[in-house]
Amino acid sequence: KIPGYIQDYSGTGQTVFIEPAETLETSNRIQDLEISERREVERILQEVSAALRGELENIHHNQQLMAEFDALYARARFAVETNAVLPTVTEGNEWRLRKADHPWLLLSHRERTVQPLDLHLSAEEQVLVISGPNAGGKSVTMKSVGLLCCMLVHGYLLPCSESSCIPLFNNIFIEIGDDQSIEHDLSTFSSHLSAIRSILERAGTRDLVLIDELCGGTDVE
Repeated sequence: KIPGYIQDYSGTGQTVFIEPAETLETSNRIQDLEISERREVERILQEVSAALRGELENIHHNQQLMAEFDALYARARFAVETNAVLPTVTEGNEWRLRKADHPWLLLSHRERTVQPLDLHLSAEEQVLVISGPNAGGKSVTMKSVGLLCCMLVHGYLLPCSESSCIPLFNNIFIEIGDDQSIEHDLSTFSSHLSAIRSILERAGTRDLVLIDELCGGTDVE
């Protein structure tokens, strides 16, 4: 009884949704305006992009400056949250950490007390071996040392005492975890040895080497 165009049916099929013929011209007009609007938006964006293209070098320069400011601000906020300070940075080989904390432990255990780390190596001492029972904190200590050294190189303040003294390393070599590879037919231990061999070939006197469980993955029997 109503002239129009069927758009859909209800789930039961008892109701038919139609668009009256009188609204067809209006609907077409609305659709035409929507298309024109999208084209106008695209045209404006193209004109703006063309105008900015001549300033592309300056835009990249400003982007780099803003990224540097953002990184400085992020490091400052991180230092405030972890009560970080600037330790003594030395060109020698002496290593002294006092009341040092793993940053992630500080952030993830805000409501609990985190046990700080004390570590000292004189200028003549170049190797430190840590032994102890499982879950005794050996790996956490090693990861804390590596992370703090990496943070210092990248301009972060460290969650430690100001009396700490840390040398700057050219490279940090780490072998922690199980890198067993079925594809290359490497056992856990042989993969471990392969990584250690690579470290020995590349490490120098101004590098930090961290190796967790030097003899891990072996069967004593």
